[in-house]
Amino acid sequence: MPRTNDHSLQQAIAQFMEQARLAEPALQRRVVSQWAQIVGAPIAEQTENIWFDRGVAFVKIKSPAWRAELGFARGRLVERINEHAGRALVADVRIV
Repeated sequence: MPRTNDHSLQQAIAQFMEQARLAEPALQRRVVSQWAQIVGAPIAEQTENIWFDRGVAFVKIKSPAWRAELGFARGRLVERINEHAGRALVADVRIV
């Protein structure tokens, strides 16, 4: 008799993580750990810290010149983060 609720292990884990509200923190950690791949080496070298709060990614940049430059690219950073996460993880990026 065939089962009606067959799921792959990956689907079961993803469903559990969503229900336990662990999916978003896991994606945030993945973004932080893969920051250089998302934004490239020059920006990653200027990044001191990254943290998330209520749908906003905060990126602390060492250089004032880089801070100003990245302030203009906030929209593109949102796109790249969300693309990398595979879903809408952040609505805004704040450069600090």
